[in-house]
Amino acid sequence: MASITSLSNSMYKSNSIYGNRNVLSGLASGMDTEQMIENAVSGIKLKIQNLQKKRTKIEWQQEAYRSIVDKMVNLDQKYSSYASGTNLLSNSFFSNAVNSVAKGTYADKVSATGKTSSDVKINAVRQLATAATYTVSGLGGARSGELQGITAGKGFDITKDLDISTVSGTLSLKYGGENGTEFDISFGELENLNEVKVLNADGTEKTGATNAEKLAQAINDKLSEIDYKYTKNGIQENKKASDAIKASVDDAGNIVFKDGLGNGNLIKLSAAGNIKNIVSGNSLVGSGGLTKKVSTAEYLGGKQGTDNKWSGGKELSITFNGTTKKISMSDLLNKVNENYEANTAAGKSKQTQFNEALQAELDDAFGKGKITVGQDGDGKLSLTPKGKGDTMILGGTAAEGLGFQTGDANYINTGKKLSDILGDKAGSIFTADKRLTAVGKVNTETMTDEAGNKVKLRTDADGNAVTDKDGKEIYDRVDKDGKVLYDFKLNGASIAVNEDTTLESLMNSINSNADAGVKVSYSKLTNEFKFTATETGANSKIEFEGVAKSLFGDTSAGTSYTAGQDAVMDVEINGVKFEGLTRSSNTFDIDGLNVTVKGTFETAANEEAVTFQASTDTDKIVDAIKAFVNDYNEMVTELKSAYSTMPAQKSNGARYEPLTAEEEDKYSESELKAYNEKAKQGILFGDRDLSRAYEQLLSAISPSGMDGKTLREIGLDTSYSGGLTTIDLDESKLRAALENDPDKVRNAFTKSRESGASSDGLMTSLKNTLDAYAKYTGEPKGILIQKAGSVKSPTSLNNNTLLSQMNNLDSQIERWTDKMADQIDRYTSKFSKLEQLIAEMNSQSSALMGLMGGSGSY
Repeated sequence: MASITSLSNSMYKSNSIYGNRNVLSGLASGMDTEQMIENAVSGIKLKIQNLQKKRTKIEWQQEAYRSIVDKMVNLDQKYSSYASGTNLLSNSFFSNAVNSVAKGTYADKVSATGKTSSDVKINAVRQLATAATYTVSGLGGARSGELQGITAGKGFDITKDLDISTVSGTLSLKYGGENGTEFDISFGELENLNEVKVLNADGTEKTGATNAEKLAQAINDKLSEIDYKYTKNGIQENKKASDAIKASVDDAGNIVFKDGLGNGNLIKLSAAGNIKNIVSGNSLVGSGGLTKKVSTAEYLGGKQGTDNKWSGGKELSITFNGTTKKISMSDLLNKVNENYEANTAAGKSKQTQFNEALQAELDDAFGKGKITVGQDGDGKLSLTPKGKGDTMILGGTAAEGLGFQTGDANYINTGKKLSDILGDKAGSIFTADKRLTAVGKVNTETMTDEAGNKVKLRTDADGNAVTDKDGKEIYDRVDKDGKVLYDFKLNGASIAVNEDTTLESLMNSINSNADAGVKVSYSKLTNEFKFTATETGANSKIEFEGVAKSLFGDTSAGTSYTAGQDAVMDVEINGVKFEGLTRSSNTFDIDGLNVTVKGTFETAANEEAVTFQASTDTDKIVDAIKAFVNDYNEMVTELKSAYSTMPAQKSNGARYEPLTAEEEDKYSESELKAYNEKAKQGILFGDRDLSRAYEQLLSAISPSGMDGKTLREIGLDTSYSGGLTTIDLDESKLRAALENDPDKVRNAFTKSRESGASSDGLMTSLKNTLDAYAKYTGEPKGILIQKAGSVKSPTSLNNNTLLSQMNNLDSQIERWTDKMADQIDRYTSKFSKLEQLIAEMNSQSSALMGLMGGSGSY
């Protein structure tokens, strides 16, 4: 029997029209019911196939556009990007190709690039330019000075009980079906969910909240910390997992999960750890309290057998000077038990015995006396390295039970939040006067200011709106989670931070902020932050304001500031002496010569001043221009061919169309490849965007008047063949021009109206066209990238014209596929019933025949 199939990339593909339907085709009736049903839905099937063929054509068009865009972008990146070593748009490329050799007694202390017609001598470099630097120990007064030990944040007593969470472990929530997004949230064993605050609808704290309500709130809080990329209709948005999944408590006291984005998705749950004991189906049901009492020894040591031996306990991980060792709490407690009676008789408490056993383990792991165990009057353990510059960081499953936190270190852990590093000092640093604010015009519907920053109205303790001196309401700048942002100001540049900002993130923001003009680093060994201005010279500065001053610039001890200074030289130009000449940088220009001074010196009477001899590295420039000509010609050849090549036609005049799966089966692999090549031929024939791009490129490489004459004089002409104009390079002319007049070559490529020239040079004209059609950064994108998208511009992959067309066709295909499935189900049901009736009639007929003796006559 025939089968219903569609294109190989279709949304509907089946080897039988029945699929998984339980039907015996024609066994009783003798009819070919499958063929009959296929005939009945053939019109819908043809509609689906035509839509799929149309979609395939658009997909082929997208591939063809992207191939052209890739070549355009590569040309732009290679020959007009300042990150490229062959940037023909840059004066520096041509200048750097001119080798200037320093000569004289102190030639090793000076270098230069470029060329000058002046007679330049450097007689002395009395001082090099330096940048302003600032060092500070610790952060906001925390852990200032030399590295100290690690003191636990909570007291520890081996004889006491701990509140252990009954819902510890990992909860996985899958949003959007089997292929959806899965979010994992974890609950620690010592995480006391009884302390979770449940809020009413008006934002006030709810009194008498149930265990289920506290757990639901804790789940929502953890989901709000997870970033989520949400895509709808081809548009991607940044959301939180809590936007997609909402936990709440139903009337029966169960925690249930709903789709917060309104898509009707079910939430599938799975769990590991204690929390799996209360997971039921797609809801979370409570089972008693949220915590239980467990002895500290049991929590750390694991299980104690009948022989009193502990096993399966937790581990304390210690990384000391880069070496990591793990201490088993089971082994430690077993050693305490071995000598417990004798030590107790000697007057040692169980806590003292535990501390001594921990000390012995540390001595064994890292060497005697390398790390000292201590405990203060509040019961807080401490671990203190002996050597200056020793670094130590804690981890492992036992850390929290001992009163520490994973990541505690004797240096500042830059991966932690500022609030965790600062502790009690955070409140005195993140104060109201340092908040980022907005006043005046605010869009209250979306709560944004004129610059598009998220804001919320500031109110006083009584809930009244706060206003400034002109009576305007004050709005606090907030992050995407609604948390207030504070002003970290460095050299006048503002960086938005809050208490949840990690120190590492803050340092990255400083280092990437060009307006601040400062780089910062942190040394674990010295416990120092070092700030260095990116610019050198006497005007180089490092100034802190707002939170920045509280964190770094207002520390009472351990600070050091060194002001920047200018380079100071004695220079002679064309016989004219300039003594004490200053420059803010160690690299500077002297009449076209780009000079770099690398050390100080003073030329004595019997020594030679530093002078320069220039020569052009012709090969470097020629090789770059040759590569450019080849890459341009390859790009423009593909572009011209794309819109000028007509679609292939069969002998009957019909065009080649994409094949269905049934049709593909009739071809061998090589035949199918050849067929698809013909089907793709001319897929962009007559495209007006491509033809206009070609015309503009042609105008760029063959300018009229003096510009065109100059290009021909330096060896760049055009060649026409078969309707295509490409660049033709005469290498001998180019080399001669570089030897005789290198500035002429440079200007032909780099000049622009923007820099004061009367016309644009070759690369400026070319870049303008490339940007118009293939601009991959900023907005708006190039015409072809808007149309087809490009991997060179990742955001465009999910937002382009052809993708929208394909998504529209996908929706149509899905609707028609569902309609065909419904039709098949309807006909299948009817034929199945018919088969059953005929089978019953045949059975009854056989029974009657049996009653009549099976003679076959009446």
